[in-house]
Amino acid sequence: MQRRMLLLRAATGAACALLVAGCGSPPIAGASGPTIAAPTAHVGDRWVYHATEGYRDKIEWEEVHEIARVAPDGIAVEVTLKGDGIDYARTELWSQPGTVREGAIYEAETRKLDPPLIRYKYPMSTGDRWSQQVRDLNQEPGRMARSSRASPWAATKA
Repeated sequence: MQRRMLLLRAATGAACALLVAGCGSPPIAGASGPTIAAPTAHVGDRWVYHATEGYRDKIEWEEVHEIARVAPDGIAVEVTLKGDGIDYARTELWSQPGTVREGAIYEAETRKLDPPLIRYKYPMSTGDRWSQQVRDLNQEPGRMARSSRASPWAATKA
């Protein structure tokens, strides 16, 4: 009986230790990188995302962002999405790199934002956090909250 209690205590202690260890939040993999200054936008600059989404039905698409115009009043970015049942285009208007006056917060809905959405806050360092509330000037009053964090960086192939 005493041996059984000893084994039960050992098993319970091991289970509790695993539970406590599992509740910890390990750091995100990657290295701290240098502080990043805001990029300079040039007509023709483009970047492409390959996206996959779907809980039950997997959907894949390519999302292309291309600088169409740079002027004193802002930057126009043409965004196209093409893929599984997706064929969509929109124009985003930025007051400066990372700050969206008109564009999407999530999905493909274009919104006129007040105040402008800070999608990327420059200069940016690993671990930086920012959050804000914005509203769509074309909708009934109501605010949308957004929080962001600069994650550790990793090299990618271009």
